Amino acid sequence: MAEIELYEHEKKYKSSLKTLEESSTSERNKILIKEFLNDCTIGWGERSLGKPDL
Repeated sequence: MAEIELYEHEKKYKSSLKTLEESSTSERNKILIKEFLNDCTIGWGERSLGKPDL
């Protein structure tokens, strides 16, 4: 059976990352934001067991 993503979180997440990359935000802040998102996704300071690091 196919998986249905009701709210399209993955699509919105990828779109937001693209918007971040294209923004005028400093490279340092982009790195910090990506690290924060990665920690939110896999757990703070933990190794990824599923999703790859950003």
